[in-house]
Amino acid sequence: MEKYIEGINKYIWHARAITYNDYCKIVNRIKDDIGKDHFSPDGLHTLYLLASNSRKHDSRSIPIDVVTINSEILLIGERGNKRCVKIVFPQHMESFDDISVYSPLGVACLGAKEQDIITVKNKDSEERYIIDKIIFQPERSKAFHL
Repeated sequence: MEKYIEGINKYIWHARAITYNDYCKIVNRIKDDIGKDHFSPDGLHTLYLLASNSRKHDSRSIPIDVVTINSEILLIGERGNKRCVKIVFPQHMESFDDISVYSPLGVACLGAKEQDIITVKNKDSEERYIIDKIIFQPERSKAFHL
């Protein structure tokens, strides 16, 4: 099943799932970040829509093949290029491999499952990735504090 994001304005969700904990964190972060110059209002709105329209799960019952906040995942691009990334909030970005949940790629990954194909469309380009593997999911590891 393909997940699609066009720019940062339009998104079609198919069977997305997030934890209640991630939902609450996302809504609270968005409330704090609305109006800040370095965050796109469209991007915040897109993330809010994703969070609001996704199925919510208790952290102990989220499927282990779903990308959650602080998950580390292996993406494979159309040309076979591999990229290991971690989905985090902007204030927790510490390395090149950290991807903000506010970014088009972060939004496309959140709530997606292993083996899903995601398409991220930027101004002049389009990138497709398969979520090959979830290397680390906090809930699977019982790290509910993350």
